Amino acid sequence: MSSILETFDCVRCGLSVSTRGPSDIRRNHCPSCLYSLHDCGARMAPISIAVLRNGDWMVIHRCTGCAELTSNPICGDDNQLILMRMAVRPLAQPRSLWSRSVTSDSFRCAGCRLDVPLAAPGTAHRNHCPTCLTSRHLDVRPGDRRADCGGRMTPLTISVRSDGEWQIIHHCLSCGTLSANRIAGDDNALSLLRLAVRPLPALRTGALLAL
Repeated sequence: MSSILETFDCVRCGLSVSTRGPSDIRRNHCPSCLYSLHDCGARMAPISIAVLRNGDWMVIHRCTGCAELTSNPICGDDNQLILMRMAVRPLAQPRSLWSRSVTSDSFRCAGCRLDVPLAAPGTAHRNHCPTCLTSRHLDVRPGDRRADCGGRMTPLTISVRSDGEWQIIHHCLSCGTLSANRIAGDDNALSLLRLAVRPLPALRTGALLAL
């Protein structure tokens, strides 16, 4: 029972928070502001909501120190207003998505097997398929091709930067790494919007409010 009484102080709002949430879920973020603390000691800011195949919501955090991304399950007493704001944020700041034909070297998509040109409008380092948005785990930092994994990365959710630019959060199916990647001008708008609105069915059905 002593573990239930353990607490930590939120690195952002200073709230004293229990390390256990409702249903005895291990908690690693503040239920009020959703901020967390990274192993490197820096503050982790909530940037997006991802929805798993089973319908569970995850908070995507980015470390303000080392920029590492993590995914953490939400708790039943998390601030629902902030969760909803993150869920609908991509729709409030839509980007102009247009197509442009390009000719360059190409790679074979790990998902739909489309031959994809390396050159892309709007980004210097294309690392995902513009049709299905699937990627490969090749980079530690964008464009460096230093990752040894090489696993398939599936698009998980959409994050919106402070300047309104959209990013795709990819999840590596081999090692579990999360990465944030800029969208390209020729990315499939329908696929992007499907990712952006994926949390909304839970809002419409009241599934989130029932937690």
